[in-house]
Amino acid sequence: MEVFPLIYSRSHYMDYSQSFYVCPEIFNEPGVIENVRKYIVDSISYANMLDDMRRVIVSENGYTSAGIVIDLKRYVSSLPTQDDYSKYVCDAKGRNIVAFLGVSFFSESLKRGDAIENFDEVIFNVFKDYIVNSDRWFSKDNNHYISTGVNVRTGQYHEKLFGNKVVCCGKSIYECSHEADKSLFYAVMSRCGDVNHGYLFCSNYYGIEAINHSPFRIITSKHVKKILRFNEEIDSEQSKAGTELFKGIKEKIVSQKKKIVRVIIILSILIVITFVILLIKIY
Repeated sequence: MEVFPLIYSRSHYMDYSQSFYVCPEIFNEPGVIENVRKYIVDSISYANMLDDMRRVIVSENGYTSAGIVIDLKRYVSSLPTQDDYSKYVCDAKGRNIVAFLGVSFFSESLKRGDAIENFDEVIFNVFKDYIVNSDRWFSKDNNHYISTGVNVRTGQYHEKLFGNKVVCCGKSIYECSHEADKSLFYAVMSRCGDVNHGYLFCSNYYGIEAINHSPFRIITSKHVKKILRFNEEIDSEQSKAGTELFKGIKEKIVSQKKKIVRVIIILSILIVITFVILLIKIY
């Protein structure tokens, strides 16, 4: 299957590009870059506070983008290689760089139930081809490059979404761990060939409040128990509010009934008085 490298990152001298550091040539329809970018930008939030990578999938509108978010220094230190990539992990001010390293493809090109094999190796090749490139990385004039397609192998993936799940704020939230995140990542990817459904996945999400406002719909977090308590508190508050609302409505109904009874009594008295007056006049 043909995929196209996608990278959102600062380079040594240049800041994050609005159109990605490396942008797939298939992103040629209006609004595609902006739509994908909003998810990628959200996925790199607080990434420097995490102790592991994030895995991300954005699959909608006929395109799928899949990759990892990680501090490049941490990424290089995790590689099983003796090669020195240290000059490609910081900017000119010595700041660490958090990047999204991934690939994009037409969703329909992925057979249903398939996923990209050896995905981490595919990402390493993207890193070598576009980050470990002195002409690009140290350029002071350009921070935007167009990527052409490369072929990758795909294979059947039969695992289902699993693990402890909390449904909160309209999102499915699973317990986070390195292996569980990887398995969920492949499980979600294997569904992306179905172009009739969209899939928005981000692992290792940080912060309970951030999850509430996240654009992603399938999330993993290390705070599932806290989220569960938070969700229960919301349900309890909503239930309490509903009870109080019902009580208030009931009290208003009772009050209205009393007013109606008083009006009826007054009207009855007036009718009786009027009738008596009429009788006196007649006789």
